[in-house]
Amino acid sequence: MLPCGLVGGHAYSVVGIGSAMGNRLIRFRNPWGQGEWTGKWSDKNTEGEWTPEMKDALSYIDENDGTFWMSVE
Repeated sequence: MLPCGLVGGHAYSVVGIGSAMGNRLIRFRNPWGQGEWTGKWSDKNTEGEWTPEMKDALSYIDENDGTFWMSVE
């Protein structure tokens, strides 16, 4: 596993896209069901991106389930 939480040489599924408050995000899923992105917009991010409004707009769930959001940028 890479320091960013992703598995090198591994395929991820795109399971959704979302746009809210000027942010465009893609939702991914690790088919193994574990191992998630740890950068910006991740469940572990502490920079405050996931405001209550953003969580509500994108139906955000904080679980270690292999799904995670990343910015299009």
